[in-house]
Amino acid sequence: MTFAEAFLPKQLLRIFVSYSRQDVGFVERLTNDLLASGLSIWRDAGGIEPGQLWDREVQKALEESDCLLIILSPDAMISENVLDEVSFALNKQKPILPVLYRDCSIPLRLHRFQFVDFQVDYESAFSSLMKVLSDDDKLRAKRTGMALDSQNFAADRKPDLTGEWLSQSVSISATPQKFYFTFKQQGIRLIGTIRPVTSSGQPMGISEIKHGIVQGNRISFECSDNWWSGKDEKLMKETFTGVLENGTLHLLYQIGEEHEPVEVTARRVKSEPVDPQHGRSSRSTG
Repeated sequence: MTFAEAFLPKQLLRIFVSYSRQDVGFVERLTNDLLASGLSIWRDAGGIEPGQLWDREVQKALEESDCLLIILSPDAMISENVLDEVSFALNKQKPILPVLYRDCSIPLRLHRFQFVDFQVDYESAFSSLMKVLSDDDKLRAKRTGMALDSQNFAADRKPDLTGEWLSQSVSISATPQKFYFTFKQQGIRLIGTIRPVTSSGQPMGISEIKHGIVQGNRISFECSDNWWSGKDEKLMKETFTGVLENGTLHLLYQIGEEHEPVEVTARRVKSEPVDPQHGRSSRSTG
């Protein structure tokens, strides 16, 4: 197995949202927030192109999904489409995550699943939902009657990446250098900065982390610029993808499309919360 095969992240978790059209306002808010957090969402309002057969496209989306997220409400519980989607997901042994939007009578087939209650505090409930969705290894597991207990998931999550990480020396564009990764993790989102230094420790610049995603022990993010090229050179997209294993980050660093990826490993040197813009501990006073 190659380094890339071992450490490149899998496709983003694919979530099928089942709901009643009477709840579309809440569903739009929730799915927009999930999309902003880096998840792949499918719901019928935006997933079916004109002229496509509705039943066929819904079935295809369900078959390709990793998890069914059902919005519980009185209208949803009397919707034949919603109940059909739940039955299909159960028959295909898909993990099911109920979201309680409005109090309702829950069918027997869904009673064994732990739900996330959005009735009172949206922000708190969304945080609980993200804790569940952050461990996509379990959500991808296909076994009948899988109960998604948010408390158990939260207790069994992978370590938080928040802190400062230092890479080993790597050769990039004939210049040996190291990277300081300053991370702050917010659910599955990853923000912070990257500071390259020469092997002797001389600073080379700083770059903001963009589109950072953590799913299980897998990680991916981009840089906002490339510091090693000349000022007149065209900036190229730079990406880091990889995994956290036994306290070590194993990453592939890709500079543009024409360059071969560079293997980078890093270990945590500070675990305190940090200022992602300046790379300093939040406890620092200077």
